[in-house]
Amino acid sequence: MTNIKFFLDLYRTETLSALQHNTDSTILAAVNNAVRICVEDCTNIYYDVKRDELIIELDSAHDVLPFNFLSDGVRSTLALAMEIAFRCYLLNPHFGEQAAQNTSGIVLIDEIDLHLHPAWQKKIVKDLKNAFPCIQFVVTTHAPLIIGSLDVGKIFTIENQQAYDFPIQYGKDANSILNVMGTEEMDSILEDKLQNYFLLIEGGQGQTSDALLLREELEKMLGNNHTELQRADMMLKFF
Repeated sequence: MTNIKFFLDLYRTETLSALQHNTDSTILAAVNNAVRICVEDCTNIYYDVKRDELIIELDSAHDVLPFNFLSDGVRSTLALAMEIAFRCYLLNPHFGEQAAQNTSGIVLIDEIDLHLHPAWQKKIVKDLKNAFPCIQFVVTTHAPLIIGSLDVGKIFTIENQQAYDFPIQYGKDANSILNVMGTEEMDSILEDKLQNYFLLIEGGQGQTSDALLLREELEKMLGNNHTELQRADMMLKFF
């Protein structure tokens, strides 16, 4: 796990040194360049001397926020990009501000989807490749949204301590990918309730007390806008 205190100390030291010598910090420029590419919403990262805090400027918020005020997903993504960029600079300081873009290597990331909002899961791999184009990423995940975002590369599934080729699932929806992974989309109790509800509708009993009770239970379990309930609403117009 990335040590955030380390980066606070790094930004503090580099910022104070730059102020003292009236120069710019190359290492901070390299890290910030990578972060801006990887996290499009982030426009700047800097150390606030008075507040003694690492400050993040987010374009969507039109505001500046302390790093610790960000959500777990944003913090983990920013910290990941900062960590990789910093190591790129340490390995190849002669690349200067372009260290992240020009450094090659292999990065291993376990559970890349951890704490990420679904919208970020769909783009995290692409963002990392844009920020670090010369690096090969080897990641683990159970998130179908991440698997469905991959249009290049290789996917493997591990069963019984053996690795097997897994077909590219680019563009497929989460349920389709879960089916290919051998995971049931819904638990058996929920599936039985849905089946009973549709049977009542098809039998012309979609407005009976039993059907309405099932509908109420399903809305609590799935939410009002679930695709299965929308399909049920369409069927109710015909039965």
